[in-house]
Amino acid sequence: MEDRASAELAALATRNGIEPDEEIAGRLIQLLAMAAPPRAFYVRLLSQTHDRFANVEAFFRGVVDPVVKSAGFERIEMGTDKTEHPFINVGIFESLHFASLAIVDLTGGRPNCLVELGYALGRPIRVILTAEEGTQVPFDTDAVPCHFWKPALPDVGRQEEFRIFWKKNIDRPPLVGRG
Repeated sequence: MEDRASAELAALATRNGIEPDEEIAGRLIQLLAMAAPPRAFYVRLLSQTHDRFANVEAFFRGVVDPVVKSAGFERIEMGTDKTEHPFINVGIFESLHFASLAIVDLTGGRPNCLVELGYALGRPIRVILTAEEGTQVPFDTDAVPCHFWKPALPDVGRQEEFRIFWKKNIDRPPLVGRG
């Protein structure tokens, strides 16, 4: 990794202005991509008193986390990960605003998850929609491809199913322009 970073850094040399600006900019973007992984923001049921919480928690820890990590993303999960914000809503929308991807699970039908989904769909980011099998997704979200996961399936099988869904849908363009 260090050798690659050194090579990328050396490639930023403008050679006294001879190198085209577009090439230098592209090389800089490659170097920055190496330094900071893209972020996947999790929108999900967080209330531990909700009857679906244990299933959602098991899905995210046993399935989503490994798939996200293997795809090169860093997760952001409010209420679980460390935050620097005194008010969780500020942290949610700021983190979601700068994320490259939102993974939105609609299990439990929580209104706050729908608000965050709406915000994600209005941003120029990718959105992966999930829900526990049997979840009725509301109104227009039924037109968005959704991965319906099965709580009884072992994690290895659920990971494979989620990876297949991910590969089919991760490169869909956002609903709104690319930024």
